[in-house]
Amino acid sequence: MTFQTAGKIALRETRSSMAKFLFVVIAVAAGVGCVAGVRGFSEAFRGMLLREARTLMAADMSARMFVQPNDDQLKELDSLAARGVERTQITETFSMA
Repeated sequence: MTFQTAGKIALRETRSSMAKFLFVVIAVAAGVGCVAGVRGFSEAFRGMLLREARTLMAADMSARMFVQPNDDQLKELDSLAARGVERTQITETFSMA
């Protein structure tokens, strides 16, 4: 079968049911548009994550210690504070009502 024969068959089918043909064309166009939109969104999201990964990962850091820090650990924490790292010491207590 040649492209000319396929074209004749397609033209004959479209004349008999133009509404169905238009529905199929619109459905295919909508499907392609949705796939392209999802792909574009995922590429943009992935690019943003790659560009902003350091900012997202370094935004906050939490370190929990279940004992009071010793002198060496306090010196290390003070050296971090001298480099601009902020710290907040929180004491938690557990109680039963």
